[in-house]
Amino acid sequence: MYGKQPNRKRKKFRKSRPKRQKYTGMKFAAMTAGRKRSHNGGKMARKSQGFSIIELMITIAVIAVLVSIATPNAIQWIRTAQFNSSVRNVKSKIEGARIFAVKSNARVEITFTGNAYQIDQLNRVTGVSDIQTHNLKPGISASFNNSPLRYDNRGMAAIAAGTIQIQSSSGMCREIVVAPEGNSRIEGCP
Repeated sequence: MYGKQPNRKRKKFRKSRPKRQKYTGMKFAAMTAGRKRSHNGGKMARKSQGFSIIELMITIAVIAVLVSIATPNAIQWIRTAQFNSSVRNVKSKIEGARIFAVKSNARVEITFTGNAYQIDQLNRVTGVSDIQTHNLKPGISASFNNSPLRYDNRGMAAIAAGTIQIQSSSGMCREIVVAPEGNSRIEGCP
């Protein structure tokens, strides 16, 4: 009894599947009440992969409304950015002229005339004056209350400090304030 047990065939247990029942009559109608019927032999219809024309029209309408709201703000932002870029460009040229005056031990003169300004750099070695004319973007004008702005060979404002007022035709305004020691900064107009 304690020895080897005789070989017994083990039964394989399989899960038995329930037999499929055929439904007829009322029972079948109740089971398929929520299903869509198709014309493909009684098989269930698959939902199509795509958008309906109504969904596309609603999406286009929402996008059109958003664009119509955002366009005026974007146009104003672009104008402001272009104007501020012009102001920074003028300030950069003024600082470059001051640096040239110190580096070459020469005088520099900047004259503002409406929508353009001239930078006159005297080269002490050659004695030749280099005049550069820079135009502002259309619709932007600049004026200086102590024209011309002069820097001496130490980079100081030679005559007096002053304010360069830059205005656009759309009403935007900025000032570049030049201190007696030659430093410049951008401020809003009063």
